[in-house]
Amino acid sequence: MIKENRSHLAHLDGIRGFAALYVVFHHAFYQYFSPDMDLSGLTTVQHIIYISSTFGHLAVNLFIVLSGFCLMMPVIKNDYFLKHGFINFFLRRAKRILPPYYFAIIFSLLLIWLLIGQKTGTHWDTSVPITIKDIVLHFLLINDFFSSSVYKINHVFWSIPVECRVYLFFPVLVYLWRKKGGLFTVLFTFLLSCFMFFMLLQLKKIYSGIEIQSSGVNPYIVLFAFGMLAADITFSIQKIPATLKKFPWGLLAIFLGCGAFLFSRIEAHIHITPGSFIFEITDIVYGICFASFLVACSRNATQMGSQNFLRRLFSWKPLAFTGTFAYSIYLIHAPLLQLLTQYILFPLKLPPFLSASILATGGITVLLPVCYLFFTCCEKPFLNTSGVKKQNLPW
Repeated sequence: MIKENRSHLAHLDGIRGFAALYVVFHHAFYQYFSPDMDLSGLTTVQHIIYISSTFGHLAVNLFIVLSGFCLMMPVIKNDYFLKHGFINFFLRRAKRILPPYYFAIIFSLLLIWLLIGQKTGTHWDTSVPITIKDIVLHFLLINDFFSSSVYKINHVFWSIPVECRVYLFFPVLVYLWRKKGGLFTVLFTFLLSCFMFFMLLQLKKIYSGIEIQSSGVNPYIVLFAFGMLAADITFSIQKIPATLKKFPWGLLAIFLGCGAFLFSRIEAHIHITPGSFIFEITDIVYGICFASFLVACSRNATQMGSQNFLRRLFSWKPLAFTGTFAYSIYLIHAPLLQLLTQYILFPLKLPPFLSASILATGGITVLLPVCYLFFTCCEKPFLNTSGVKKQNLPW
């Protein structure tokens, strides 16, 4: 059973908000810089700032781990059963995720039709032009399987089908968790992820247009299970040994984060292909790092008066508030960045690094009100909070 009845933890909103803002920061720099560009003209400070912007993929990893963490919390509270059953779970997830996603598709299509439908040499070029096939595949949530469509319409949309697919396995994972335990379930997700990876490789031999890097559930279902395990370690009273609860999870997160960062730098220099098995192992290490980080932040969070620097930091009200509409930020920030780039920054003809810096700072202040308006109109009406106390949601 979970320790207390409090189900809303402000620091989880703050972590979600931080991840969403980092994705905006990442894509702002990618508007002007790509990994294969010559960066010799940058100063040391500029080079460090640019390198710090290149980990947007990890924000998606963090979102997935956080989803597993948040969805597992009520399961622990309900003695490791899905409250109201798996059908209700699927309906609530669909209501929570799909309407804002479909509204974001329409929003992006309108902007493409009216203002940002041409290639301009920015990262947005991966999203245009579009075809009827692209639109259909996005609405069917299978765009991530096709290289020609995965990043069309809005290049962040690749992750929504992946996350929805992971949610389909959640009732199975809960059942295995209850019957066989958390470690067995995590091992199951490893085997499932490997199976899906090699199935995609076989499909690509038959049809070369299959996308390997961003499709399926691998390795994200493993990261999701790490989030579930982190919640179990944090909140379960009966099943988790006391030694695990007292383990220095913060130090483990720092150690793994530094190790994965160094390995990712090696990957960049030896040109390991994104989507390769070795590349996904790095994601797994980061997943353990993020899960450990969540335990370090959330441990004793339900105890009144408990002090934790990380929890206080991410519970900062402006950051936590941003986290409440992080999903909307994620969904529509890319076309908004292109609008600012194409119609405000391009005419100024500023140096690329200065333009990227302005977009990454001032651009965020412009984007947030628009994203909150989108949240109010297209996301908030579908939140699963009517008639229940405020609780943490995976998005």
